[in-house]
Order: sequence, then C-alpha cells, then structure tokens
Amino acid sequence: MCIRDSLDIDDEDSLSTRFDRGSERRAIDIAVVRLPRISNFTDVSPFERYENVSVRYIERAAELGAPDMIVLPGTKSTIADLKWLRESWLEAAILKAAEREFLTKGYAGARTTSIAEAAGVTHAMLHYYFRTKEQLFERILDEKMRLMGESVLAAFGQPGLPLAERLRDGIERHFDFIMANPDIPRFIVNEVFSRPERYETMQARIREIAGVLMCDIQRELDASADRGETERIDVRMLLLDIISLNVFPFIAYPVIEPILGDLTADRERFFARRRAENTEVILRRLKKCDS
Repeated sequence: MCIRDSLDIDDEDSLSTRFDRGSERRAIDIAVVRLPRISNFTDVSPFERYENVSVRYIERAAELGAPDMIVLPGTKSTIADLKWLRESWLEAAILKAAEREFLTKGYAGARTTSIAEAAGVTHAMLHYYFRTKEQLFERILDEKMRLMGESVLAAFGQPGLPLAERLRDGIERHFDFIMANPDIPRFIVNEVFSRPERYETMQARIREIAGVLMCDIQRELDASADRGETERIDVRMLLLDIISLNVFPFIAYPVIEPILGDLTADRERFFARRRAENTEVILRRLKKCDS
C-alpha cells in the first residue's frame, strides 16, 4: 500500500487511477457520473473501502443500468458541467426516449416507466430531470411546435426569389420537412383533438411565426395579380393548399396504401411523385386563365 492510500488523502482527478478500475457490480452498486471537470472524490471514497460495494464511474447513460445510488461528484465548474450533463448525457437520452413514446402513443398512452427503461435510466432519475409527465410532454411538444413553425416558414420559400420560384422552393422544402418528420403532424393533430385546451396555445404560436411572412407574400401575390401575371389569391388559402396537399399523404398513408395498390409499391418513388405533383397543382392555380 502506498503512503497516499494509507493516509487516505483525496486525490485530484488528473492523478486518479479510479477511472481505470473495472465495472464489476457487487451487492451494493453505486454509479458516479464522470463529469468533465470533476474536482475530487470526497463524496465516494468512503464507499470504496467496503468489499460488497462497487463504485463505477460512468460517462454515458447506456452505462448507468439500475444502480442503488447515483452520485454527482464535486466539480470545478458547476454551470459548465451542468450544461454538459443536460445537453449530452441523461437529459438527451430521456428526451429521445420520450419523443418516441409520445409520438407513437400520445400523452394519454405514454408511460414514464417505459420512457425511463428506453433511456436506460431509473424512474427516480427521470423525475430528477422532469418532475412530472406533463413537464416532459411540454418539452417535447414545444420542440415539435418549433419544428412545425419552421416548416410553415419553409412553405413561404426563400425571400428575394421571383414569386413562382419562391413558392416552388417553399412547397418543396415544406414537403421535404414533413417527409423527414412524418409523425409530427399526426402527433399534433391527435393532441389538439384529445386535449382541446392546447389549441389556443398552438394557434398563438403559429400566428406569431407566420403572420409577418403571410403579409409579405400577400403583397407579392397582389402585385403579381395587378400586373396581370397571376390570378388574385388569398395567401391564407394558398397556405392551406400547401399544408393540406403536403401533409395528407403522410397522415393517411396507412389508409390509402391498400387503395392505391401498386402506386405505393415503392414508397420512396410514390412520395417523390407526390412532391412533384403537389408543386405543379399549386403553381397551376396561380396561372392567369385566358378569358
């Protein structure tokens, strides 16, 4: 035994050999979160003296398992390590598992025990980050509403482009967003119908996001109509056309697939075709009809 061990002097993280120890689990299992700026081992060193106690230093949520105790040790930078912990460790794993649970089962069907199991954390640890199921759901809903808001912005295309090009760009970008996130529209629609109290909140967020852009597009549409280039159209109806045509195939796909037969045999090809046809249908509506 070295003099340092016999005197039980607490070692600094840079000098410690603790991280190199095995991960054998004993009768009592203690998991210590290995923070990037860990300062000392005062909180855990007494437990290391007991033969029936295992002290494991873990860096990833997948290594956590179901310990009897979880220790957050001292840190040289509390704010920085807390930020790291939230962004790259347990909170990220919990949010990823919660997203899958809520998107597939909705609020009513989701279970925090299932979320904890999927995230590889204890139920108690989940509640350390999110006190209630409602709080966790709000975090997921806020993120999905943000993404939906971005999709609405995308539907108006890139400012500065000629009107037809801007709308084509917007329609295609909106379709691509829905294709990359097909569960989001169904999730939000289901929550609106099952929990109507959320509807006003969603309306306010969407109005805030789309309001300015809708006025901008309406001015371009009116100017184009005044020049005789396009039909006069209300931007709200145009937005409704874009959203309904782009979203419907994804929400209704399980229903329309058997009806359309071989048209949906190649799913990727089917959606590529819908993307092109939706764009042409909407742009065709703008074209000036000859009397």
